[in-house]
Formats: sequence, C-alpha cells, structure tokens
Amino acid sequence: MIDYLPAGQTCRQPRGELVPTPVSPLKDTEEYGTFWIDPKDLGPDETLVVVMHSSQNDLSKSSGGSVGVMRGPVAPCVPVAEDDSDNAPGGGGSVEPPSSPGVP
Repeated sequence: MIDYLPAGQTCRQPRGELVPTPVSPLKDTEEYGTFWIDPKDLGPDETLVVVMHSSQNDLSKSSGGSVGVMRGPVAPCVPVAEDDSDNAPGGGGSVEPPSSPGVP
C-alpha cells in the first residue's frame, strides 16, 4: 500500500497493528527512488505501508516519508498535519530524499 501526501501531512495513526521489524523490508537499488521487496520478508497477513510526501504537490519531487509493516487490516489514510500532537507516531524507517541537487 502506498499513500502520497503533500509535504507537511501524514496519515492519522493508528492505521492497524504495527509489526516491529528490526530491518526495513525495502531493498535499495542503484537508481534513486526505486526499491524492491522480497515477498518472503512479509508474513501471510502483513502489508507493507509506504507513505511518501511530495514537494509542491509534484509526485516526482519526494520530500521524505515513512515505511512500516502492518498485520491484519490497514485503515485508509486520513491526512493530518505532521505536527498534530494527537497523532500517534507511525512505524518503520524514514525515507529521505538525497542531498544531491537536481535529483528528482
């Protein structure tokens, strides 16, 4: 499941049962912004949830996001401000854009 949100927003939590994962199931590739997932890294009732933030409402301009694994049903994303103090933190590792200028 992938949710795309404008910068400054995130999904209201909780969206489901967060699975504590010691390592992100995302495998890097040599091309920025691409990754692959080995289905064997997810359990039979688990869903990889990726939330990506876009800059200037342009999906090709990532401004970060988060990755987590949920067990069981995953609720739809309800956008809220990232600084919403009532919003429990999500899980997983941070996905940050590169510091190289000119890279989408």
